[in-house]
Amino acid sequence: MTDFIAPAESAPHTRTWMAWPTYADDYRLGTRPESYPDDLRATVGRLAAAIAENEPVALCAAPAQLEEARRYCGDKVDLLPLPADDLWARDTGPVFVRTAAGQKAAVNFNFNAWGGKEDIQDDATFARRVIDHLGVQEIKTQLVGEGGGLEYDGEGTLLLTESCWVNDNRNPGM
Repeated sequence: MTDFIAPAESAPHTRTWMAWPTYADDYRLGTRPESYPDDLRATVGRLAAAIAENEPVALCAAPAQLEEARRYCGDKVDLLPLPADDLWARDTGPVFVRTAAGQKAAVNFNFNAWGGKEDIQDDATFARRVIDHLGVQEIKTQLVGEGGGLEYDGEGTLLLTESCWVNDNRNPGM
């Protein structure tokens, strides 16, 4: 197998990946005001538009929500009809890696809704859909987790969040 490494998070990258908050009504929990779902969408849209001023942004949304996302994000954000349940693309999407020669691939960590804590449909297959859309090599793993539970420096150092990886609701027996 070719030696792939996750670049440092501060390293230049091709684009920022984001996901549209499909189930924004779920964020209306607790003492949040009724306007919270719309405020959340507006905030995600402003964030995507601000990032797009400096680098490409790919924002994934269910096909039925692309028009809504466009209203909030503007014309500089690339909208892709790749549905996700939640906005946490760093957790649900693939982790992009490359070789020293520049060959790119993506690791799919078999996201399972933070150990089965959420009822998901699209997030479980979101990484696979992004990989297929890009046509990059998929690095298969038996591990279950999320990209947000990893930190890497681009030189081979990897820090893991124990609760994300060494947990029976993700990787029994580890």
